[in-house]
Amino acid sequence: MFEPWVYKVLACLGTLALAYACLQTGWSWVRRLGLWLVFGTVALAVWFTTESWVLTLVGLLGWFALPLAQAIYLSRRLRFSLSRRLVKERLELEEFEDWGELTQELREADFTMEGEYGLKPSPIEYGFRLFEHREKNWVAGLALVRQGGVAISYVLVMTRAQDGQLWMTWDYPLSYGLKLPPHVQLYRCLEAYSMRELLEQHKAFLNLNEVVEASERVTAQEALDAMFGDTMKYNLNIGLLRSSKESGEEIHYSWRGTWFIACQVLRDMVRG
Repeated sequence: MFEPWVYKVLACLGTLALAYACLQTGWSWVRRLGLWLVFGTVALAVWFTTESWVLTLVGLLGWFALPLAQAIYLSRRLRFSLSRRLVKERLELEEFEDWGELTQELREADFTMEGEYGLKPSPIEYGFRLFEHREKNWVAGLALVRQGGVAISYVLVMTRAQDGQLWMTWDYPLSYGLKLPPHVQLYRCLEAYSMRELLEQHKAFLNLNEVVEASERVTAQEALDAMFGDTMKYNLNIGLLRSSKESGEEIHYSWRGTWFIACQVLRDMVRG
């Protein structure tokens, strides 16, 4: 017979292994289950160690408190510029090996590469490899975000409609840190496993909403610059951002914006 502590360790390891398996699947609801199994593992470990419901609850709250505190701290320190624009530059992409494959898939889908850009000036590093469709009024982008030692990548596809609305599909893995303006219609698609599937999802998104593409075309750079500019102005108008007292060009999160960021982080942690 094993000692009781051995069973406790095995229970925690088993729950953690099941959580890892769930997090590796392609179904979003299974990944959410995996996240909650991680929470369960934390609760079990604290309970087995202390046998105190109070400390177990404190441990779970601490799991949420640290990311929330980091998000609040970062939001209070970030400063943006209203004049930030996409500037052509060569991107360093060592950690994103799949960009070559994604680029090839876009070319096979009749897109041509416009160039690589950085968003300047910005306290967070943003990079984009932009594409334009040869026939349709579609632009696409491979995007990266770097902050300290953390880097993420995502894909976006945009279509401008005849009525001026912008229809966008992307697989951005986190909740966005700002509210998009009313004329930007967003479909966050996390179920696409290839560029081809994401493009098909974007096409279905347009067909479902009976979107008529605009006849006048703009470059991918112009389309993204306009979206970023409109987003900053909209968030200034609704109070999530505010102008700095030192400079009208510099803006930062208001306390309302900080609360919005905290809610977004909490939602990501709960929903996965």
